[in-house]
Amino acid sequence: MRGGLRPLAALRDQLRRRTPENLDPVTVDRAPSELVPVVETLNELFNRVASSLAWEQRFANSAAHEFRTPLTAIKTHLHVASRVSGEPRRQALANAGKGVAQLQSVTEQLLLLSRLERNNAVASEGCLIDRAVEDVLEDLPGRERVRMENRCKEGRVALPRALVVVVLRNLIDNALKHSAGSCELILDCSDCEATAGGSHLRVTLRDRGGPGGSDSGSVSSESHGLGLPIVHMVVNQFGGSLVSEHNEAGGMDWQLALPLLSTG
Repeated sequence: MRGGLRPLAALRDQLRRRTPENLDPVTVDRAPSELVPVVETLNELFNRVASSLAWEQRFANSAAHEFRTPLTAIKTHLHVASRVSGEPRRQALANAGKGVAQLQSVTEQLLLLSRLERNNAVASEGCLIDRAVEDVLEDLPGRERVRMENRCKEGRVALPRALVVVVLRNLIDNALKHSAGSCELILDCSDCEATAGGSHLRVTLRDRGGPGGSDSGSVSSESHGLGLPIVHMVVNQFGGSLVSEHNEAGGMDWQLALPLLSTG
C-alpha cells in the first residue's frame, strides 16, 4: 500500500520544491492510471497560467510604449516652446497639447479596462448598432478613409452603446494606424446570423494593407497598443468574438460578432 502511494508522494515533493515562476509541466514516473488525469489537469492549468502571464507581459509592454510615446513628444515640444517665440512657439505648444490629449486617451483606456475586469454586468437595454456607428464616425480622424456599407437595419446589440463605440473606434483606429495613408477601409455590418450561442450581428472591418499592398500588421494584439486587448475583453465579456485574417488586398479582415438583444 505504501509503495502504491510513492507516485503521489513524488508529485507532492515536486510541487513543494517548485518556485512560483516555474510553470513547466510536472512528470511522475510509473504513475498509476488513477493519477494520470490529475497530472494532466495540473499541466493544463500551468499552461493556461503561463499563457495568461505572457499576455499580461505583452499588455504591460504595450501600455508602457503607449505612455512613453506621448510623454516624449510632450517633453520635446515644451523644450522647443521654451526656446522660440511667436508662431513657432504657438505651434510647439499646440503639438504638446496633442500629446497631452493622447496621454489622456491612453489613461482612459486603462481605466476602462480596469472597470471591465471588475464589472461583469450585462446590459439589459442594449443599443442600436447604427447609432453607435454614427457616434464613432462623427468626429473620427481620417473619416474620409472609411467607406461605410450599412446593412445593419435596426439591429439592437446586447452591449451598452458606450462600449460598442469603444470597440468600433478601437478597431478602426487600429486599422487606420497600420494601413497606408491612401488605403480604403470598409465597415460592413451584415445581417444577423443565428449561432449556437444565440443571434449575433457581424461587423466586418477590412483594410487594404500598407504601401504597395504590404501586410498592415500582425494578427496578434501585441503590436497594436491597447486598442485590441480592450476590444477582446469587451466582446468576450458580452459573449461576442473577434477574429482576423489576411485578405487578398494585402491587408486584414476583422470579423466582429456582437450578440443581439433577445426580444423574447
